[in-house]
Parts: sequence; structure tokens; C-alpha cells
Amino acid sequence: MPIYPDVPDAPLVDPKDVKTEVMRSRGAGGQHVNKTESAVRLTHIPTGITVSMQDSRSQHQNRAWAWDILRARLSEKKYNEEVEAKRASRKSQVKSTDRSEKVRTYNFPQVSAPRV
Repeated sequence: MPIYPDVPDAPLVDPKDVKTEVMRSRGAGGQHVNKTESAVRLTHIPTGITVSMQDSRSQHQNRAWAWDILRARLSEKKYNEEVEAKRASRKSQVKSTDRSEKVRTYNFPQVSAPRV
């Protein structure tokens, strides 16, 4: 399920960016499969993510499930991009783990003044 909710004021996916295709289902099913177009394929054009759904006999149900899966995949992609950006930011702050670049502190013995 999506990590980022699809709220009305900030939708995760714009329906104008999604190409919807309907087709006949593949596989066994006899005459019913040959007559109805119940399979749905959604393609998110900006990212190229494609979701095909033909689990149910109902095109409406297949379309709803395909939209849920598309939102989940886009949410996962957005999450991975954010994690990668944070990782790159942290990595740019640390030079390296090479010994020559470490800050060294030396503990010189304290020479006390002679007592009189």
C-alpha cells in the first residue's frame, strides 16, 4: 500500500499523465473471455511505469486495483528517491574514512614546573 497518501490537494499521480487501455483478458475462460474487454493496462507516461490487471471479470474492479498498484509503485519510487537524496547529502558531508584525512589529537605529556 502507498506510503504517501493520495490527498485531494496534493495528488500522488495526475490522471492526465496516465494512459488507460482496455483489452480482452488472456488465458482460459471460454466464450466470455473472447467477448468482453475486462483487462486494464495503466501506463504512467512521465515514469514509464506500467500496471496490467485482469484478475476480475469486472473492468471497473480491475481498473480500481490497477490504480491502487500504480499509486503504490509511484509512492515507492518517490520514497526511494528521497532516501537516496538523504544518503547522498550525508555522504557529501563526510569526506572519507581514510586514515590520512582524520583529525588527530595528540596527548603531549604535561611538563610541570619544578618545585622549589
